[in-house]
Amino acid sequence: MPYRIIGLVLAVLGVVSAALGVASATVWRADSTVTATTQLPSDGPTLVTTGPGVLGLVDDRVNITASAPDGGDVVIAVGRADDVTGWVGDDPAARVTGMSDWSTLATRTTTGDTPKTAPDPSTSDMWVSSTSGTGKVTLPWAARPGQWSVLVAATGDDAQAPALSLTWDREVTTPWLWPLVGIGVVLVVVGLVLVSVGRRSTRNRRQEAVLAVARTSVPAPPAARAVGDEPAVSTTTTLTRRELREQALREAQNAPRRRSRQRGAKETEDAEAWAGPAAPSDEPETSTVAIPVDETAKGAADAWRRRWNVPARIPPIEQQPAAPPAPSAGAPGAAAPPAAPSATAPAAAPAPEQGGTPAAPGWDDIFGAGQGRRARK
Repeated sequence: MPYRIIGLVLAVLGVVSAALGVASATVWRADSTVTATTQLPSDGPTLVTTGPGVLGLVDDRVNITASAPDGGDVVIAVGRADDVTGWVGDDPAARVTGMSDWSTLATRTTTGDTPKTAPDPSTSDMWVSSTSGTGKVTLPWAARPGQWSVLVAATGDDAQAPALSLTWDREVTTPWLWPLVGIGVVLVVVGLVLVSVGRRSTRNRRQEAVLAVARTSVPAPPAARAVGDEPAVSTTTTLTRRELREQALREAQNAPRRRSRQRGAKETEDAEAWAGPAAPSDEPETSTVAIPVDETAKGAADAWRRRWNVPARIPPIEQQPAAPPAPSAGAPGAAAPPAAPSATAPAAAPAPEQGGTPAAPGWDDIFGAGQGRRARK
């Protein structure tokens, strides 16, 4: 049982680990594009700048996007950090210092005594790259040696604070995918092996219990086997483990039946013991004699026996004792000479008390004269 429990726990942990690895590469996978935007009030300053190093926070390549809330004119200019700072001067401006999270740019606002609306920076030759437009404009930028900053200005009358967005493309990796999946597969395999070992040990214990029950049961003799019981397997034959288990199961199933038969046999013996020996019968025992049949002619003998419906064993004919010879008239007291045997009369068989053996009956004795001749033919 512990093997099975531990195996199931490991298998569940393996499935969870593999699921976490797959989720880290799909559901929890980071976006390959990072876009961070400023969050400025509409009455904020119309100038927005970035500090040194902000353009390369995520990648060397960045797309700079500026938009005017009221659809007015907007300018994007990229120059050295000192030139941008000198252009802004004491004017009120919002300075981007970094990222507060992956979607928001952190800003710091400065105030001044100059008018809110700044001059148009697109007319200056201080910038290495610039663009302007109405509503929304975008300027791509690739990193260069030095410190560079961005200047975004909303121009025109009644201009509002522009919104600045920086977009980077990044390479997203999934370092936990294959390690977690590999650990999960190993745990599942080990768990299944432990479950299989636990099931095998449980099955072996059950088989040992069945064998123990079969050893303790009293086997019945083959002659007392009831109808429907399967024949017992010879113990002299080498059996496999499966055959031994099946034999033990059959013996365990037939054990109650054998015990009931043994109780019945014991009750019968007790009844016979109480009844005493059987009374002798007055009827004489019938003895039979076998007709001698030549082994080589056994088939022929069986044929005529079936033809004439003669049983295999025939009761013997009672032998009549021989009559004593009559005394002669001329010589009283002298024995008469024995009569010559007749050709037609059969010779008398010697009496058992004289040491002879009773003769077997002939064909005429069994069937009569006429039937005997036909049987001999």
